[in-house]
Amino acid sequence: MAWFKKSNGGEEPIDSVLPQPSSKNGTTYLGKKLTVSGSITGRDSVQVFGRHEGDIRLDGDLDIRETAVVRGNLRAAVILVGGTAEGDLAAVSKLKIDRTGVVKGNITTPALALQEGAVFNGEIKMRS
Repeated sequence: MAWFKKSNGGEEPIDSVLPQPSSKNGTTYLGKKLTVSGSITGRDSVQVFGRHEGDIRLDGDLDIRETAVVRGNLRAAVILVGGTAEGDLAAVSKLKIDRTGVVKGNITTPALALQEGAVFNGEIKMRS
């Protein structure tokens, strides 16, 4: 089964229009109007725009966007927080809290960046 969209010359398969995840490392997007409950695990990366309640454990990166609220223990290669994260965060290589980010929980990471305006309540353990 294929999805199609209208174009000037008739109908065109939508597969050729939508961006495809790379076969090496794809990204999953959780939309603004989406609420997900339960654990997420995998090798790819995840960008959260909506709400998620549950643990997330990834080999890829975790990007919590400005509109997102995530509650649970989080582990990923790189964690970027622009929204709200409540729970313990463990980043394998680095963690960044953007100026719009709010973190309520403990952080474990070898490298940490806090932008001016970021909110953080918890403990930080830096390791190499």
